[in-house]
Amino acid sequence: MSPADGDDPSPPTSIGAYRIIGHLGKGGMAQVYRAEHRTLKRAVALKVVLPDYADDPAFRARFLAEAQASASLAHANVITCYDAGEDDGHLFMALELVEGGDLMAMTERRGGRLDEGEVLAFAHDCLAGIGAIAAAGLVHRDIKPANIFVTATGQAKIADLGLARQLRVATSTAAGKEASIMGTPCYMSPEQIHCLPDLDVRTDLYALGASLVHLLTGAPLHAGADPLATLAMTLSAPFPDLRSRRSDLSSGVCAILQRLLARDRDQRYRSAEEAREDVGRALSDAAPRHAPRHGERGGTSRIAPQTTRAFSADGPQRPISDDTMRHAATVDGIDSARLAALAKRVIVDRRGLTAAISLAANACFPPLLIERMISAAGIRFGLDPDGIAEATCAAAVPRRIVIARGDAPGPGSSGKSVRGEVMPPLVEPFHIHVHEDAMVAVATSGGQQAITVPDLQRAVRERELRFGLDTAALQRLITGPLAPGERIIIARGTPAVPGIAAGFHLAHAATAHAANGAPPDGVISNYARVAAGTRLARWSPGRQGQAGMDVHGRALPVVALATRSAAACAGEGTLLHTDAAGDALVAARDGVVQECADGTVRVITAIEIAGDLGPGHAPVRATGLVLVRGDVLAGAVISSTEDVVVLGSLGDAAVTAGGDLVVAGTIANGVQPVLAGGELVASGIGARRVLAGAVRIGGTSEHSQVAANGDIQVRRVRGGRLVCGGSITAEIAGDATGTATELWAGQGLGLEQHQELVRVVSARHAAARERLLAESKALKAEIDDAMLADRRLEGTHFIRRDVLVERQARLRLMTGHLDSLRRAAEDVRQRVESDRTTLDRAPGAPTPVDPNAAIRIAQLAHDGVSVRIADNDAETLVMPQGMLVIGGT
Repeated sequence: MSPADGDDPSPPTSIGAYRIIGHLGKGGMAQVYRAEHRTLKRAVALKVVLPDYADDPAFRARFLAEAQASASLAHANVITCYDAGEDDGHLFMALELVEGGDLMAMTERRGGRLDEGEVLAFAHDCLAGIGAIAAAGLVHRDIKPANIFVTATGQAKIADLGLARQLRVATSTAAGKEASIMGTPCYMSPEQIHCLPDLDVRTDLYALGASLVHLLTGAPLHAGADPLATLAMTLSAPFPDLRSRRSDLSSGVCAILQRLLARDRDQRYRSAEEAREDVGRALSDAAPRHAPRHGERGGTSRIAPQTTRAFSADGPQRPISDDTMRHAATVDGIDSARLAALAKRVIVDRRGLTAAISLAANACFPPLLIERMISAAGIRFGLDPDGIAEATCAAAVPRRIVIARGDAPGPGSSGKSVRGEVMPPLVEPFHIHVHEDAMVAVATSGGQQAITVPDLQRAVRERELRFGLDTAALQRLITGPLAPGERIIIARGTPAVPGIAAGFHLAHAATAHAANGAPPDGVISNYARVAAGTRLARWSPGRQGQAGMDVHGRALPVVALATRSAAACAGEGTLLHTDAAGDALVAARDGVVQECADGTVRVITAIEIAGDLGPGHAPVRATGLVLVRGDVLAGAVISSTEDVVVLGSLGDAAVTAGGDLVVAGTIANGVQPVLAGGELVASGIGARRVLAGAVRIGGTSEHSQVAANGDIQVRRVRGGRLVCGGSITAEIAGDATGTATELWAGQGLGLEQHQELVRVVSARHAAARERLLAESKALKAEIDDAMLADRRLEGTHFIRRDVLVERQARLRLMTGHLDSLRRAAEDVRQRVESDRTTLDRAPGAPTPVDPNAAIRIAQLAHDGVSVRIADNDAETLVMPQGMLVIGGT
C-alpha cells in the first residue's frame, strides 16, 4: 500500500506490535496507517477495519480470508501480507509498504492518461502477479487501477485480495450462480456480472484489459450513468474503437486489448503467461503472437466506410493469381495488365517493413482502385487506414504516403513483413530502439551471448543517448542473464510540463450536482447550466510551464502563454465583481456557461443534445451554442452561427461553426467538410479536410489536410499537409518511415477559403449583434420601468437602489459589447469588399503572405519533413540537435 490523502480525527498510537507513525488514507471499510514493527523495525502499511465493520461476522471472515490469501503469495508483483490479528477491538492487517502510489492516482497526476510504453511495462508486471495469483489457486476479482501500486523504481504490484477466492468448477446447484455480484462495475467481466461460479484467471485478465484502457485513454471501457447501466453496457455494448479515443495507440496494443476484453472468455488469452508474452513482444515493437494484428480479422479497423473499405489481412501467403487479377478487372472495369502496372506504384522497401504510394502533385486514387492495387501488390499485413484515406485525396505537392507497416524483428523475436512473411530474429546480442518521440530508449536482448561493456558503450554512443540513462538497467544488460526478446528501458526523457494561462478557469471534468441542481462546493463545471447571479469562478494568476528534455539531450520547450486581463476574460452574459478576495466572475443571465478557447468565459443560450447525434437525427441548425454531450456519428449535420462543442468524438459528419469548434475526443477520417470560423480544438484528427480560423490539436494530426487563417498548434503531425497564415508549432513532426509531411506557414488562404471563413464569421457577428440588441432592449425597458415606478412613489424606498445600480451596470456592459460587435461587423464587411475587389482585379491570385511567420518543431521523428515559409522555396529537414525554428523574427 502507499501514501494517500485522508484524515483520521483520533488515530491510535499503537496497535499490537506496531507503532503508528502517520495516516496514509481511508477506504470505505478501513483506515490505512504508516506503521513500524517495534521489534523488526520494518515499515508497513497497517490496514485497520472501521468499527462499524469489525463486529460483522461475515466481514471478519472475508477480512481473514484476504489476509490468508495475501500471506500465501510471495511474489515481486503482489503486495505481501506480513501479519494480521486483533488488538483491543482493532481488526488489522500489516501489508508491504509501497511508496509510489497507485496507478489511478498517477494517471490523475499526469493529466488523465499515461504513455503507451509505460502502461505496457506495468501490464507486464501485473500479468506476472496475476499468474502467481492463479498459480496459488485464486482469482483476484477486483483488478483495477486503484489496486495496482507502483514502487519508487517503477515496479507494479497488485494489492487488495479482499474479493479473492479459491478456483472452483461449476456446480450443479439450482441456480448455478453466486448470490450477489462482487467487484467494481467498470472493470468486471461478463461472467463476473452473471455471477458464474467457475471464474478463473480469464476474469482477472479482462479486468486488467479494462484497467489498461482506462490508463491509456483516460476513461473506462464502458461507463454508464449508474453502476447498473455500466454492467448492462459491459454485457451488450459493442467493443469501442480505441483509436477513436486515442489515435496514437499502436496496432499491437489494440490487438492485445481486444483479446483481453473479448466478451466470450473462451476468446481471451488462456493464461497470464500467454498474455505476458504478447505484452513483452509489444514492448520490443514486435507483433503479438497470440492476438490478431490490429487491422486483421478480429481487429478494429479505422477505415471510414465513406472513403474505403476494410481489407482482408489473413489470406493465403501466395502471389495473386491471374484468375484473381481477371476477377478484379471484371469488378472494377480495369484490365489485368493495367491493374498490374498500377500495382507497381505500391513500393515496398528493401526489408519489407513498409509499403508506400508515391503520388505526383494533384494526384490521388479512387478508394476502390487503391484497394485493388494493394491486393494486387500482395500487401496483406499492417495496413494503415489513415494513410490509405489520404491517398484518396489530392494535394498540391508530390507525396510519399506509407500505407502499411510491418513488424521489425528484434534479438530473440521474429517479425512480419507487409506481405505477411515471417522475418527471423536478429542475430545480434542486443538492440537499442529509440521511440519516435525520443522520450524512451529500449534495449532488447537476443539471449544468445553476453553483452560486453564496450559493445554497450558503442551502441549508446551510436544512438546518441545523452540524457535519462538508467544505470541499473544498463548494469542488468551486462550482468544478465536475460531471456531472448526480453525488453529493458534504459533511458527516459523528461516531458515538458505545459503552463496554465491566467484566467477564470472552470472545472473541465464532469461535475456531479447536488439534489437541488447546484454544483457542490461552489465549483462550476464547463458547459453547466447556471442561473443569473451565480458566481462562476475567481481569477487565477496561472502557472508557468517547465521545459523538458529527450533522451538525446535536446531541450523540449513549452509554448509561451498569452497575457490576459480579468476584464478581457469577462465575456458575454457575465459581470466582473471585485472584492477583498480579488476578481470574481458572475453570471448576468440564465444559460450555459462556457470557457472559450481564447480564455473568455461567457453565459449563452444553447441547444443541447443529451447523447450521441446520428444520421437519424434531424439536421441541427442554430444561431446559438450547440452542445452535444456525446459523439457526433457519421452522417449527422450541424450548422451554427455560434460555437459547436462535442464532448465525445466527431465522426464523418458535416459540421459548420461560425465560432469555435471544440471536440473533446478525436476527429475521425472522412469526406464530410469541417469548417470553423474561430478556433478548432480537438484531441486528435485523422485523414480529414479542415478549414478554420486557427487550429489547436492536443494529440496527433495524422494524414489530415488542414488550412487555417491564423496559427496551428499540434502535439504531433504525421503525414498530410498543414497550411496556415500564421505560425506552426509542433512537438513532433514526421514518423520513422518517412511519410510525406508538409508544413507551410505564413501563406494566406485561397480566396474561396478566405471568403468562406469571412461568410461564417460575418453570420456569427450578425447573430450575436441581433441577440444583444434584443437583450439590451429588454434590459433597458426593465430599468426604465423601475425608474418610472421610483419617480411615482416620490422618494419612497420601494425600489432598492443597489438593484437599480446593478441593472444600469449590466446595461452599460451590454452596450459596450454591442459597440464592439458593430465594429467587428464593419471590419468583416470591409474585408469582404476587399476580397471582392482583389478577385475582380486578379482572378485566382493568392492572398498576401506573412514573411514573419515561423515553424517551430521540438523533435523531428525522421529526416525528410518538408517545410516552407510564405512564398520561399520548400526545404527538407534533417534531424536537429535542439529546438528547430524556421523563419520568424
